[in-house]
Amino acid sequence: MPTYNCGRFIEDSIRSVLAQSYTNWELIVVDDCSTDKTAEIVASFKDERIRFMCNEQNMGAAMTRNRALREAKGKYIAFLDADDLWAPEKLEKQIAFMERNNYAFTYHDYIEIDEESKPLGVYVSGKKHVNKFDMYSCCWPGCLTVIYDASVIGPIQIPDLKRNNDLAIWLRVIAKADCYLLPENLAQYRRRRGSITPKGLWNKIGWQYLSYRQGMGMNHFASTLWTFISLFGHSYKKIGYIRKVDLHSQEPSIHPLTGYQEHSDNTTLVSIICPIYNEEQYITTCIESVLKQDLPANEWELLLVDGGSTDNTRELILPYTERYPNIRLLNNPKRTVPYAMNIGILAAKGKYICRIDAHASFPSNYVSTLLHYINQLPDAVNVGAACRTLPRNDSPKAKAISAILSNRFGVGNSNFRLGTKRVTEVDTVPFGFFKREIFDKVGLYNERLDRNQDIELNNRIASHRGKIYLVPDTYCIYYARATYCELAKNNFGNGKWNILTVYFTHNMKSLELRHFIPLLFVLSVITGVTVLLYALLMGAVSLQIARKQQLNFFYVFWAFCVLHFSYGCGSLVAMLQLPFLKR
Repeated sequence: MPTYNCGRFIEDSIRSVLAQSYTNWELIVVDDCSTDKTAEIVASFKDERIRFMCNEQNMGAAMTRNRALREAKGKYIAFLDADDLWAPEKLEKQIAFMERNNYAFTYHDYIEIDEESKPLGVYVSGKKHVNKFDMYSCCWPGCLTVIYDASVIGPIQIPDLKRNNDLAIWLRVIAKADCYLLPENLAQYRRRRGSITPKGLWNKIGWQYLSYRQGMGMNHFASTLWTFISLFGHSYKKIGYIRKVDLHSQEPSIHPLTGYQEHSDNTTLVSIICPIYNEEQYITTCIESVLKQDLPANEWELLLVDGGSTDNTRELILPYTERYPNIRLLNNPKRTVPYAMNIGILAAKGKYICRIDAHASFPSNYVSTLLHYINQLPDAVNVGAACRTLPRNDSPKAKAISAILSNRFGVGNSNFRLGTKRVTEVDTVPFGFFKREIFDKVGLYNERLDRNQDIELNNRIASHRGKIYLVPDTYCIYYARATYCELAKNNFGNGKWNILTVYFTHNMKSLELRHFIPLLFVLSVITGVTVLLYALLMGAVSLQIARKQQLNFFYVFWAFCVLHFSYGCGSLVAMLQLPFLKR
């Protein structure tokens, strides 16, 4: 990816690479001495697969592309300019197409968009089989569509051409292997002011001539002849393979901002995204509850984004993906939830994004009810329902843990834990059911936050005057941890990330006082102030819960202790780590 002053577009271009379902890639970004914020934007991505380098002086597109080609380590070489976008399945489908047919040089269809990412109604295809004469006659592949097999083609370097340097590459590659078309729209090309694409007939003719004369070292006569032939070749391509399409027709398109592929006959309304990692105990129950939704199956899709599970999670999912075309399994090499959600959002086809959790299950009216309310509430951009906490099994400990997570002394004034009988405006909801366009306004999930990423996202939504509502008439069921060890580990992380969320976002608005009460409690216990008072208060509350729900008093009391101490200790440890952290 060569780049020069593409700060306005490069973030979306990189995210379209991060969203690829094929994950074994490296992205080489070479900056040609940009004067805008390009370098700062690229450096903000922490994915180790992204390699960023800068030229010491401005060298032009051809030399910058040469440097990237020299640095490339992969078997396959793909091209993407810093203002274009790939569909999430581009690499997976194109590489499979090459391996299935033993092709070394391929390209595919694409559409055109403008600077504002609006489709221009132009659909570009090409010849199914391009030989050497065809390529000399016309530049058939768009740069963003090409992949070639470097193990077959070998190293490629081109002369310092200010224009048409992509054609110079294809002419060298075509000498080693013919080019084949994958007839599917997998990218979008951005038409914009100030690009290096030649403008005007005589200007194009001049640069075409130089492509042969300087790019391929031909003599004057051969260069002139091929330039003359190319006039007919490009006319043939324009008439036969580039067509105007109705934006509401059956032609495929790419969503302008997030790069997901959609079709006008696609009836998908809701994309349900579920981050997963080692969920073999829960995943089957979760998927089965989604399959029972009363929304028609062609109106929803389920994207299971796996962070590299090492148990049987993937094996349990694969039969579902084979049987149901609207269930897909995506890979999340960074493992954490915000990365998973962003991968899912970029790959989603729906107009609405519904986040769920593998530890949860959902009644049949869950999705349809949230869909109803988000359309009935005109200012709503995110809605959610109450979360009922149930024990994972019937052991006394599991029941005690479940009980305290539904009690005010366990979860504070969290409305979604306690439920609601009417539509209520809130600061956050469990999981969330979003209008897709909100992510274009406020951005995706904050990938630095292992926890609290939903709270931080909802705070950004509120700062953009978006409304978040907790609604009645449905609910989700969350299966609590079954042992004190699991409870402590989970809440230690919650408490730790309360502090780190404030540290990384420089913002206290994402969290409330209730999030820091366990920290204050642990500090007071350390100083010996409130041990007796806490024991009396939690003892009374535990006794009340035990009598009401016929549970063991000691299990309930100890569950409160584990919850509060682990949560507070997590916050305390995070505070002690702050001097050693880098933002």
